[in-house]
Amino acid sequence: NALNQMERDGLVGDNIMGGGFSFCFHLFLGAGAFVCGEETSLMASIMGKPGRPRPRPPFPAQSGLFGKPTNINNVETWGNVPWILRHSADAFASYGTERSKGTKTLSLTGKVQRTGLIEVPMGITIDEIVYEIGGGMKDNATFKAVQTGGPSGGSIPYYLGDTPVDYETLTALGTIMGSGGLVTMDDRTCMVDMARYFLGFTRTESCGQCMPCREGTKQMYRILDRICKGEGKPEDIPLLKEMSEIVIDSSLCGLGQTLGKTPLTTLTYFAEEYKEHINKKYCRSRICKRLSAAPCQTACPVGIDVPTYNALIAWGRFDDALEVIRQDNPFPAVSGLMCPHPCEKDCTRLETDKAISIRALKRFVADQEIKGGRRKKVVNPNPITRQEKIAIIGAGLTGLSAAHDLRREGYPVTVFESKPFAGGMLRIAVPDYRIPPHVVDYEVKIIQKDVGVEIKTNVTIGRDLKIEELKRQGYQAILIAIGAHKPADFRLPGSEGIDCIHAIEFLKGVKDGNREKPGDVVAVIGSDHTAIDAARTAARLGSRVTIIYPRSRDQLPVEEDVLKEVEDEHIKFQYLALPTEIIRRRDGTIKAVKCMKTELNQPYLDHTGRIRALPIEGSELFVPATTVMVSIGMEADLSALSYRLPTNELGTIIIDPVTLETSKKGIFAAGDAVTGPATIIEAIAAGQKAAASIKCYLNRGELKEPYKLVKPRMRIDPAEVEQELETFRRPDELVRPPEERLFDFDEVRPGLTEKLAVCEAKRCLRCDYEEEEEVK
Repeated sequence: NALNQMERDGLVGDNIMGGGFSFCFHLFLGAGAFVCGEETSLMASIMGKPGRPRPRPPFPAQSGLFGKPTNINNVETWGNVPWILRHSADAFASYGTERSKGTKTLSLTGKVQRTGLIEVPMGITIDEIVYEIGGGMKDNATFKAVQTGGPSGGSIPYYLGDTPVDYETLTALGTIMGSGGLVTMDDRTCMVDMARYFLGFTRTESCGQCMPCREGTKQMYRILDRICKGEGKPEDIPLLKEMSEIVIDSSLCGLGQTLGKTPLTTLTYFAEEYKEHINKKYCRSRICKRLSAAPCQTACPVGIDVPTYNALIAWGRFDDALEVIRQDNPFPAVSGLMCPHPCEKDCTRLETDKAISIRALKRFVADQEIKGGRRKKVVNPNPITRQEKIAIIGAGLTGLSAAHDLRREGYPVTVFESKPFAGGMLRIAVPDYRIPPHVVDYEVKIIQKDVGVEIKTNVTIGRDLKIEELKRQGYQAILIAIGAHKPADFRLPGSEGIDCIHAIEFLKGVKDGNREKPGDVVAVIGSDHTAIDAARTAARLGSRVTIIYPRSRDQLPVEEDVLKEVEDEHIKFQYLALPTEIIRRRDGTIKAVKCMKTELNQPYLDHTGRIRALPIEGSELFVPATTVMVSIGMEADLSALSYRLPTNELGTIIIDPVTLETSKKGIFAAGDAVTGPATIIEAIAAGQKAAASIKCYLNRGELKEPYKLVKPRMRIDPAEVEQELETFRRPDELVRPPEERLFDFDEVRPGLTEKLAVCEAKRCLRCDYEEEEEVK
């Protein structure tokens, strides 16, 4: 009676139970059974027949075991029966949606913080499962997709996160509820490789009874495998789609009728990744080894051959290692000190312990040369082989990187800089304890003398020399790389006065030699590196400092090692606080920064994956201060150029996103003036892309995205690892104690010793390495 009532209430269907039959056999199957094929195989075996699936109808509910109507349900279904008998079918039907009643047990796995078996009401959204139950993505990664229904289900992209989890909705999206598996994936997942992996599993599960499933899965797997190896062809995409549909439509059992959903949904929602693999030989997730020899190298915005220079360090060939770096990056010392090292986040060594200290090793080999006082390799400036003159406005990292690449191509390049020195923000505002000026000057000198780039300082384009004059002087291409040095406007009630200053102006003053304490108690509003630098500099000048940030610590956009240094220097953080007013005393001096408390709410579903910080109405929080520093962004100052260029609402130059050309023919722009403040390695990469675009422009060619199959610069065999190094662990970068470094502006990190550098380089797993016979 209870089962008949369940059927009348729509809790089960005819494909699951034959309600009203006077005689039923109940077969209890595992929760992962395929409800169209394995059940008939099991019934056939019980009856002493070959365990093979058979076509339907008749369905088991019509003619099953020994020809009788037979109920076939998995354990989960039968597990609901006692609860329904205790609480009624109506109580169970109160959960879920109109057509998908009750609850569903899901196996939540993958890249979320919390995994395990969960029971949820039908109709709950994917976002609710991922963020509220799963706790969000691990390591603050970006949510990319979920695979539902187990290996033979399909993938749903993150932007459909508001999708209700019920039978009808999942079917409409091309996937299934299946066994209740829910695999979460982040942006480090390659969807082509994922489809290949799951199809590799399901093809081994095929019983071989019907040819579409038996042979089709083999051919589908071969297509996916060769795409992942960089051997795919454009016709593979429609062929894979057609084969998936044929296998689904013509297979006898549920396995074959669903396994094609994985390639079909990835082709639907992630078609661009397939095209990149085939047309550009590029894997954006850096998973497919043939398309990205080492994850660290492809994670680097400028593609430095990390495995090769690590291997050279392990062999003690420090000069050769430095030259390998310089082939892709003209600033090894600068990036060795200040790069946010995205390469280390993708290091294969993370799977066993800690990532290789890639940045510290780069700095080590650069230090060996700088401390020696000269380059070991004798280099003659590149000869001028081209007639087209190129002008670059701005001698920051972007401008100098572009000049470096173009000069190596034989173009005559002149860089114009308004300051008396080159180096951009590194020489204007970045504190000496982060990067000493002599390091920047050393690498600029190499670009001048060894590469042959001409740099003219104390020349302000727009005042001393107009852009129109550059054209008349025969410069056929002009690159604007002036950076973003102008503070974004920020106003709060009470912010008027000399005791409320922009952090960047404070840093510039200190860089010029002003060592006056900015105030007894300093509150810093902002969370970028400029805010952090201002806070640490004020602390060195004797101030007590608090940084106000509206989010939580784990969302602070600062590397963990830098954050640890800041906290060790007795700088406080006021998290979850949004400044609303600067409170002043009657005499006009600052007393405190008034804030509203914030709370983290439902996440944005954009490329950042960040959670909104919403102010709590009626809440108040006061941060004591005598001086307030503000750093909430920087803009490009285009007024000095005396040349009209279209800009967006953020004050940055509008360009063609592929060619970097502005609305004026032959005039290009790159770096912070286009993107806003970025990291030093992104600035170098922007200069390199600008150089490639200018070269194509001068050659009247078409610029294409610089995707290429990454190969090592040279073949270096792995160094022998001594037995005692098998237990060697990543050394913490040497850091001067806070009580010592807080009283000067000397470097915080003195760098690795030679012994530590060699040992650390030997920890590299050489995931790029192939045996000689495998190299093509």
